[in-house]
Amino acid sequence: MDELKDFVVKTWNPYKGYGFACEPNHQDKFYLHASSIVSLAIVRPGSRIRARVVSPCGPGQCPELADVEVVDAEVAEPVVDENGFEDFVVVYWNSDKGIGSARTPAGPRGVCLFFGTRDILTVGEETLRPGSRIRGHRVPDPKYPEKDALVDVEIYAVEPEPEPDKDFVETMSHAQGLKRYL
Repeated sequence: MDELKDFVVKTWNPYKGYGFACEPNHQDKFYLHASSIVSLAIVRPGSRIRARVVSPCGPGQCPELADVEVVDAEVAEPVVDENGFEDFVVVYWNSDKGIGSARTPAGPRGVCLFFGTRDILTVGEETLRPGSRIRGHRVPDPKYPEKDALVDVEIYAVEPEPEPDKDFVETMSHAQGLKRYL
């Protein structure tokens, strides 16, 4: 197994779950996918990570990162206030269906709680996106009693819209321009 190296996230799209990272003081890009992150820490441009480099999947593709650890992750122990509210981070939100899932900030990968529009007490569900901070009560899910769900959800910090990746936009603009001539 290769050793872990230090990287800095240059671009990250939380909607698509991927981005690119570079070694400090280098310009070479490495592909970073959400599935390769060991914990569900919040990743943003500028986040410091440690990862293993694996070969690219195909010709012309940049090397991929695996076994990614977020060094400067926002880690917090689950806190339940005196009213029973607990903090969560939105992992998935489908505004068309009005459903989503969230996990505790320090929660393990894959352990998410379901919530829907009917469970939200505050206004602003149209601003929800992965990374938004919410709080709510954890209760047994009525459909799946072995799992938990969220009710009485309050939105208190919305993740800002991601900046477009300029290299990607330029590449796509160039490719679309070429289509006209093909």
